[in-house]
This record gives sequence, C-alpha cells and structure tokens, in this order.
Amino acid sequence: MTSDRTPPTPPPSLHDQRVLVTGATGGIGLITARELAARGASARPATPRSSS
Repeated sequence: MTSDRTPPTPPPSLHDQRVLVTGATGGIGLITARELAARGASARPATPRSSS
C-alpha cells in the first residue's frame, strides 16, 4: 500500500530575524520564545515594567 501524502515541509529558518514575544515569562509565550530561538530567531520577551 502506498501513501499519496507528501512529507511535511520543514519550517523556514529564522536566522537573523528579530521577534518580540509577549508573555514570554511563562506558559505558551515561553514555549513560543524557545521554539523561535531554536529556529534561529533572536527572541526577546516583552514584559511589563514594574512601577516603583
């Protein structure tokens, strides 16, 4: 039996790309930042500043 499905295309490289991730200190934002960094992006968390 043969399959008519083609293999999935790998995600594009994000080398030399900058991304800003909101909510990157935990949960899905943190996972997203890690995945983007693993693909070559310079991922920066966007976190609120605490007012003193």
